[in-house]
Amino acid sequence: MYGASEDDAAGDNEMFFAATNVIHDAIDAGTLTEEDAHAMIDRATKDDGHVDASVIANIVDELQHGEV
Repeated sequence: MYGASEDDAAGDNEMFFAATNVIHDAIDAGTLTEEDAHAMIDRATKDDGHVDASVIANIVDELQHGEV
C-alpha cells in the first residue's frame, strides 16, 4: 500500500510525463524551441531534483492556451 508521499510522487511523475508530451508536441508544431523547452523544464525542477507540480501545471496551461 502506498503512503501519501508515494501517492504525491506518483502524481508528480504523471504530471511531468504529461508536460513533456505537451512540450514535445509544441516543439514538433514549431511553437516552442528546444532551448525554451529546456528552460521550462529547468524552471520546474527544484534544487533537490524533484519536479514542482504547480510549475509544471502552469507550463502545461501556458502551452495548451498558446501563451508561449
